[in-house]
Amino acid sequence: MRACLPSLNVAALAAALLVTTAAVAQSASPAKAESPGTAKVIAVVNQLREAIRSGDVALAERALAENVTIFEQGHVESSRAEYMGHHFKEDVVYAKLVPSKVVSVSTAVDAGMALVTATTTTDGLYKDKPVKSAGVETYVLRLRDDAWRIEHIHWSNRKRQ
Repeated sequence: MRACLPSLNVAALAAALLVTTAAVAQSASPAKAESPGTAKVIAVVNQLREAIRSGDVALAERALAENVTIFEQGHVESSRAEYMGHHFKEDVVYAKLVPSKVVSVSTAVDAGMALVTATTTTDGLYKDKPVKSAGVETYVLRLRDDAWRIEHIHWSNRKRQ
């Protein structure tokens, strides 16, 4: 099955790359709210995490832009409706059985665009098999109508020793 990706706004992509460069220069220690923009961006990412842990559909929908693209384990979901109608339910089941811990967070906020990167660890049992993984997360957010929304997510993980 081939997924069609939405066309990218070149200005948005350029801004995201600038934000990425700034984020790489920041510390990988847990996020500390350095500005109101940073605090709001972190709150939106945490809102999505809580929505997945609790199964709160409305909370997740408030965090995600309608046109969000989500990359996970080689798959693409191209809208909030697609994610909520399909993979969100699976993520909720998994998160309830196999808890994850955020190890580090870096943020960069500039001109209505934001980047949040995080590392995680996950430990537990899923379908009677042990899970011990290290994960990385990337979130790109955009400020529209005075509200931050997640426009892109990339989640991936690997087994850890």
